[in-house]
Amino acid sequence: MEKPMTIEEAIEEVMRKPLVDLWPTTATLLNLSRSGVYDAAERGEIDTVRIGRLLKAVSSSLRRKIKLAAPGDAA
Repeated sequence: MEKPMTIEEAIEEVMRKPLVDLWPTTATLLNLSRSGVYDAAERGEIDTVRIGRLLKAVSSSLRRKIKLAAPGDAA
């Protein structure tokens, strides 16, 4: 069984990648379950990009949501 993603790993990923997985990265950052993160994305509460069947969260939007700025982010 794979170990759960830590909040530190999720923050590192969202700081260096423009798009991140809903599960487990976004769910870890927002303290949501797997179904909770997909439900929130479906309701439009999480900015996402669909690439074929793959659904990714937009990192810059997540950083704003959790008040975590990166160089180049709009104020």
